[in-house]
Amino acid sequence: MLLFTDVHLGAAEFTTMPPALRTEAVRLAFERGMKPSVFAKAVERPVSEILQAAAETHAVRLHPQCVEQEVGEPSENTEVVVPVRLPRKTASAVLRLIVEAGGKGLAASADTLSRTLGVGSRHVNASMNRLIADDLIYRLRPPHGTSPTVWAATEVGQAAHSELIQRGEP
Repeated sequence: MLLFTDVHLGAAEFTTMPPALRTEAVRLAFERGMKPSVFAKAVERPVSEILQAAAETHAVRLHPQCVEQEVGEPSENTEVVVPVRLPRKTASAVLRLIVEAGGKGLAASADTLSRTLGVGSRHVNASMNRLIADDLIYRLRPPHGTSPTVWAATEVGQAAHSELIQRGEP
């Protein structure tokens, strides 16, 4: 799943989307700064329908093979394993910003991160997707209204950041 990719969405595509994907599409558009009226016009739907889609919540059902078996409490000696492939360049800079933000997370959109780091949005998009896929960061809070997504580092992400610092990499 790519969370930071430009998607061209028209009326036909929006109409055929399942409700959960409609909600996700609307929320992502709002996160990127699109106004409800502009989105409604682009997909040829009333603004009230777009606002309703943004406010909906949906249950997620995982395929039985994806559901984890219940596991007992982790032992106190559980160590965090640093991933074999540490992030480089833009990804490590994004990880650094998120780790330095602390437990409350970093509220930032891809555009904000792009401007902060002085790199192109394509690099930020690819870096964010890689950090998410490698389980180094996660979405602490979804976007709400005009507030962007809040990102936080996982324990593995914090360990990877520490490893990068020990190696002398920024």
